[in-house]
Amino acid sequence: MRKILCILFACCGPCCAITQVFSQPVPSDSLQVQQAFDQAIDYFSRSVGEVRLLYNGSQYLDYDRTVKGDPYFLSTGMVSGNLYYDGTLYRQVPLQYDIQHDQLVTLHFNQVYKVRLVEDKVSYFELEGHHFIRLRDRESNLPAGFYEQLYNGPTRLLARRVKKVQEKTRAADMEINFTESSSYYLYREGTFRAVTSRNSLWRLLAPHKKELLQNLKNQHIKYRKQPEQALVESARLFDRLNH
Repeated sequence: MRKILCILFACCGPCCAITQVFSQPVPSDSLQVQQAFDQAIDYFSRSVGEVRLLYNGSQYLDYDRTVKGDPYFLSTGMVSGNLYYDGTLYRQVPLQYDIQHDQLVTLHFNQVYKVRLVEDKVSYFELEGHHFIRLRDRESNLPAGFYEQLYNGPTRLLARRVKKVQEKTRAADMEINFTESSSYYLYREGTFRAVTSRNSLWRLLAPHKKELLQNLKNQHIKYRKQPEQALVESARLFDRLNH
């Protein structure tokens, strides 16, 4: 894909000229050369068309800079990541995940503005070791959107990352900033169920509560301080004991 992107960036301008060069008539005894030219044209056209699929979304407008903080997951800048989009896998493309609006963003090939990708064409994307999947309407009992896949076993574990704008009044001033939160969902008995506390986790994994508690104790993991790690370890051990 890097090679394809290089071809696109280097050749988009002169592509008409390239086409004209490749389309010049060749001698009748040069059939193999003509076939090679035809294959090159076909490969170039498919490569350019494949990359252009990334840029068929609308322009992304940056957030209000007067708000303290930012609406992004992990980084305020573009991060190289992998993306499965509209049936095609793109490796190491610039990505940015706006978790306030649940929008995935990439940089247009002209390097001038950002493009909001069409959400329902995204199957999954990966940023710095974090794997996000897209749940669509009617695919589950959860609202459509991007969810981080924390554990992918029979007992699946998903996290919904969110940032919201919060207003605080201090003396005569109004302070506006972003606050981040995460919601967790376990897949049990054919449906996703919210995990809102340690007790709700034990209710969902009740058959092996004793073993799970002992495992967390052995690993010095406390739910209140490390809820995500506690959830992942509990789901993993539950599947091992249950299956």
